[in-house]
Amino acid sequence: MYVYLSKRVKLPENILAMSWSLDQGYIACGGEKGQLKVMKVESGKTASKNAPPASQPLMGHSSGVRLVVWNEVHKKLSTSDENGLIIVWTLYKSRWTEEMINNRKKSFVSDMKWTSNGEKIGIAYEDGAVIVGSVEGNRLWGKDLTHQLSHIEWAPDGKTILFGTPNGEVKVYDYIGNYLYDAPLYSSSTKAPVSPLAGIHWYDGGVNGYISENYKEKFPTLCIAFRNGRVQLMKSENDNSPIVLDTKLKNTLVRWSPLGNVLAIAGIIEDPEKRTEIQFFTPFGIHLRTLKVSGIVKTMSWEQYGQRLAVTVDSALLFANVQPLYYWTYFNNTLVYAFPKPDRDLCITFWDIDIDEKYLKYIRNLLAIKSAGEYCVIVTTAEEDNLWALVMCNSTGSPVETKYLNFEPLFISMSRTHIAACNHQTVYIWQYNKKSKAKRDLSKIKLSKEYAFHIDKAPDTSKTYEKENYNAHEHSADHITAVANSEE
Repeated sequence: MYVYLSKRVKLPENILAMSWSLDQGYIACGGEKGQLKVMKVESGKTASKNAPPASQPLMGHSSGVRLVVWNEVHKKLSTSDENGLIIVWTLYKSRWTEEMINNRKKSFVSDMKWTSNGEKIGIAYEDGAVIVGSVEGNRLWGKDLTHQLSHIEWAPDGKTILFGTPNGEVKVYDYIGNYLYDAPLYSSSTKAPVSPLAGIHWYDGGVNGYISENYKEKFPTLCIAFRNGRVQLMKSENDNSPIVLDTKLKNTLVRWSPLGNVLAIAGIIEDPEKRTEIQFFTPFGIHLRTLKVSGIVKTMSWEQYGQRLAVTVDSALLFANVQPLYYWTYFNNTLVYAFPKPDRDLCITFWDIDIDEKYLKYIRNLLAIKSAGEYCVIVTTAEEDNLWALVMCNSTGSPVETKYLNFEPLFISMSRTHIAACNHQTVYIWQYNKKSKAKRDLSKIKLSKEYAFHIDKAPDTSKTYEKENYNAHEHSADHITAVANSEE
């Protein structure tokens, strides 16, 4: 993954809240002194003749706008200010206009969220009051809880609600307001005091709404973050074996990307020097990239394709381009490319551009694709524990030969005769073809040769690589960082 800042937009007042509409491509920014503006950034998937202007200020708030939340399904915008005033905006005759207004006048609105199907909104007040309403504006139920509230989040299916408290607890209720249990939390690895909550975000499938059971079983979708920098990733609200990260980021913000394959975490690193960072992780807690930002990030939001992230610093709206790692190669008039599907394995397409035919192959945990001459090699984890596979395929995606390694190949290259795979210390060589110009004779497949050597030692090509006995993790003071091999 590669991430970089690409654009900066300056607004008159400091920005307190911001949200990017996944479906329509509009950004709503709320700020000090009642500032509220909706700006067009992308064409969106549902652009129409009845679209609002590129930038429209919305008048209605007299104090700082702290919350802006989109209802993607019904094309509504909900906002709340420091005085507790809530306004629901809707598109009417090419203008965003007030549809509903509510002011409880007793407490500050700490958080509010729509369900993934857009039919209900949950409003949490600082004093513990909760209101759940319908999209038509009807009050469905309300409760006064015995504890203060700082966060609210709906389950993707809308059957449960999470309420976060200022002292770091997460209470689980059903959709009609009955208490169920407390979510298991791991804000500290010791008996230190519980850290306050910084954010709760439950991936609900992006613009597609509810996610499948198959997806929930495979991937963590619930993220709970604490102000001390610890973040836990859970498959459900009662997951007792979450993935726990210690990001070292204080006052943490968290947001899933629209595909649920990247988690952005923003906060402040205080040691040894104070700086702001946005860290990017996979759903399994694997670090992908870190982006340094000048100033304190107040809010952040993804665009609909997960390729840009908007963040706010003071009165500036910053845009970061997020370029994922693309797996692709071209050989023998065939384009090979891979793309994720939300609820199943990675799909690899072999596209013969001469006859315009495509062959699909599904694979788990793809690590790399390389090609040369008549073949390509797909690098993936094997079904057996602690083994990795090099699968040689022809132009239709049919496997020709497979080799197994006892180390993860971090770097790989391929020529018409050899494949080289390396970790930080070991070089593995697979000579799969003896003649670089001639096509491979599949009847002599057993003549392929493989050997390995430590980067600090002279290669011994007479010893055949045996994954059961080879020590691929012997220390080296000078690590391998790249590999390439020529035709000779």
